[in-house]
Amino acid sequence: MSSNDLHYVVPGPTIRFGRKRVYAFQLYAGIGLAIWVAINLTLGALLNLPGKWSVVVALLGLLVIPIIAMAEKIVSGAEDLCFYHHLIGGLTANTILLWMVGQPPLPFLDVMLLAAGAARAVGYLGCFRAGCCHGRPSRWGVIYD
Repeated sequence: MSSNDLHYVVPGPTIRFGRKRVYAFQLYAGIGLAIWVAINLTLGALLNLPGKWSVVVALLGLLVIPIIAMAEKIVSGAEDLCFYHHLIGGLTANTILLWMVGQPPLPFLDVMLLAAGAARAVGYLGCFRAGCCHGRPSRWGVIYD
């Protein structure tokens, strides 16, 4: 194998689908968010949580992500996507909403945390490929700063 073939075995920031290249971070983030919604709705149904509120909890958790990202960028002047900031924001927003509408928040938050863990596991792969949080590609594998 020549050094030109290394891009096939070493993770990189993009993934090729035919002639099109997709940013790995965005692809894995999309997959993680789809998993988030699927787990929220599936476990909510299995636990007999009201379907309407399971959907609202899943969507509010997703809506909080860009809101917190924009707020952090306005305050600090730099974009910093931190999973735990978004998770805490989603848990807080959903707790307040569920309390306001008279739904017990804990069963919904339990489901949300399980969904967040699964989504984060997939997100780690995107971070790994992008080299932002968990190493970056090098000639001989992955290096960590």
